[in-house]
Amino acid sequence: MSFDIFLSEIGGETTKQRLSQLLSETEANSFFFVSAYVTYPGVSRVKNLLEEYQIEDCNAVFGLDGVVTQPSAIEYAIDLNWDVRFIESSDPHFHPKFAVSMGSSPDYKILGGYIGSANFTKGGLSENIEAGILLQDDSVFSDLKSTVEDVWRVAEPVDSVDLEAYSEQYA
Repeated sequence: MSFDIFLSEIGGETTKQRLSQLLSETEANSFFFVSAYVTYPGVSRVKNLLEEYQIEDCNAVFGLDGVVTQPSAIEYAIDLNWDVRFIESSDPHFHPKFAVSMGSSPDYKILGGYIGSANFTKGGLSENIEAGILLQDDSVFSDLKSTVEDVWRVAEPVDSVDLEAYSEQYA
């Protein structure tokens, strides 16, 4: 498969099942994802996928725009020892959703990717009709790796964000 365009829940497969397919077919050692909105159930679903494929290394960028990302999701991801960063940009809103399966550190070679409409929430991963594309085509990986590096570079590390203030806003 070089690419596979899909609508989740149409035909019975969820975005989570498609991410499982990606991890299965690429034999990844590491996972990186970016999502505008993240919830505790979304982190739980990703954790379950990573456990299924014995992937211990997870890096993630969570959007904080609109105060939709759940503080409990942030705390859970930190407790799982994921390397988490944040982007908050009131205008324009930060709204991408993508993921890549990768090889091991230090080079983190991209093995496959997902780009789509699903946030990493219960609905986005397991319930909503979402559009997405799975990629396993080396010709796009250099551009995808560049995008991953750009997002990671501009995202704020966990310790630079006042999570208590964010939690108060969320409430």
